[in-house]
Amino acid sequence: MPVPPEVSIIIVHYRTPALVEALVASIHRYTQSTTFEIIVVNNDSSTTPDHLLSLYPDTLWIDSGYNAGFSRANNLGLDQAKGNYVLLLNPDAEFRDDVLAPLVAFYKLHDADGKLGAVTCRIHSSKDGHLQVGTGIGFPSLGQLAKINPLYLYACRELGISTRKVYQADEMHYRDHPVDFVSGACALIRRDKLVASRLRFDEDFFLYYEDVNWSLRVLRAGYRNYHCAGIMIYHVNSASTGRSWAKDMQMQVSSYLFYLRAYSPVKYWLIGGMLWLNYRMNIYLLTRAGQKEEADATLSSFKVFRKYFPYVWQKYYPSSPPDHAYLRYEAYGDPS
Repeated sequence: MPVPPEVSIIIVHYRTPALVEALVASIHRYTQSTTFEIIVVNNDSSTTPDHLLSLYPDTLWIDSGYNAGFSRANNLGLDQAKGNYVLLLNPDAEFRDDVLAPLVAFYKLHDADGKLGAVTCRIHSSKDGHLQVGTGIGFPSLGQLAKINPLYLYACRELGISTRKVYQADEMHYRDHPVDFVSGACALIRRDKLVASRLRFDEDFFLYYEDVNWSLRVLRAGYRNYHCAGIMIYHVNSASTGRSWAKDMQMQVSSYLFYLRAYSPVKYWLIGGMLWLNYRMNIYLLTRAGQKEEADATLSSFKVFRKYFPYVWQKYYPSSPPDHAYLRYEAYGDPS
């Protein structure tokens, strides 16, 4: 029986073939002693693997057959993974040093009790080197929404109460520490824990918040997540999605599915009430201040909220819909 690789690297690809090829090249270039396999799950029917496989024939290329999104594509990769560990990597990531050996060593060091869940590392922009924050403490919640309510902010200002966040990511990302959620751009976990605790990704998520939801489920399975400050990868960020209103709205509607999966029905609707209140107050204040562009953008976002917040409840509560449709903002990209 062949010896399994130490790490199975899963990369979800969508319309960024040059970046995926650069990532695979960097993995081969910098990995020194750790055995690995690379699994690329392709969500873009127009991309063929010929050039990549001519350079790196050991790469496993899986065609999903459609734009399966992040959750479903990662699950397709997990189904084929054979490594002791699984490393999830975004297609626009890049190694500039040996990442696998120190990351696995860090995992083993902190897993003496078998309770370590997912581990992530520092992520910096490959364009200008700035720190990218996708990992942290404190899940999106009713309390967080209350703390951005205009009345709450006004009261804090009048009473001299600081609104500075307790968790300062720009500082904490340079320290090893436990976290609540890890970035799906780079996350390592033992494969046997994924299997034993049924920690596949929730396939109702199309894009965004699936890693936050997954991190919460890892914690609820009895594990702890961790950030490793001494290891670093580089990341373009949004290379396959770009920056757009549709992307922002996909993030918004995906957050509603996170609330539904994370909290009780009562809390879900309390969160909806707080969102409604925040929207109405901000639209009024922006309009009164003559900030028409910001008011119009907030109003457009509010309209999306009014449509999708009840829709998420109707479609995805109490479980996945019979048609197995993932949650996708209607204007987001090409469905093929």
